Amino acid sequence: DATSRQTNVQNLLDLIEADLFARGIIDVDGYVVASSTTPLVIRGDLAAAFLNWQMLREDRSVGIHSPMWVQGVLQATLDTLTILP
Repeated sequence: DATSRQTNVQNLLDLIEADLFARGIIDVDGYVVASSTTPLVIRGDLAAAFLNWQMLREDRSVGIHSPMWVQGVLQATLDTLTILP
């Protein structure tokens, strides 16, 4: 059902946000931390993770549009972040 799918998408968004914050990529408000030492400048995979998260967060449908695709993108993003140092 739509509610459980949206809950799952929101959980994935929250996990990715927490990881990006812990890495110093975003601040508490979700904005990019822009400095010469930001890992985003160095690692393309972190930039891609940020862009996936931002795109699907800013959609604000919480996965109601193309739910399987949204969940797939977010899960792949989280899986990638999990294996990065």
